[in-house]
Amino acid sequence: MVWQRVFQLVSVIASTWDINLAQRVGKALVEEFRGKGKNQMLGPAIDLNRDPRNGRSPESGGEDPYLNAQITSAIIKGIQSTPIVNTEFHSG
Repeated sequence: MVWQRVFQLVSVIASTWDINLAQRVGKALVEEFRGKGKNQMLGPAIDLNRDPRNGRSPESGGEDPYLNAQITSAIIKGIQSTPIVNTEFHSG
């Protein structure tokens, strides 16, 4: 049996307001990707959640621009502190 970690959505991580946690999540995501032989990952989504009917709303850091920027950039910094290539995206 192969064990995998399950990560919370970015919106849930943002609800903690914990920048250090977000950065550790970024590093942990990299461990999962490298464990599967991957060297590039897509994400996190850097969009603001302006309408909850958007199907990709849970992937964003929420509707607060400051909090969203702080959390997503911390995740990205965690990812980019490793050899993995990170490609942020927006679902616009």
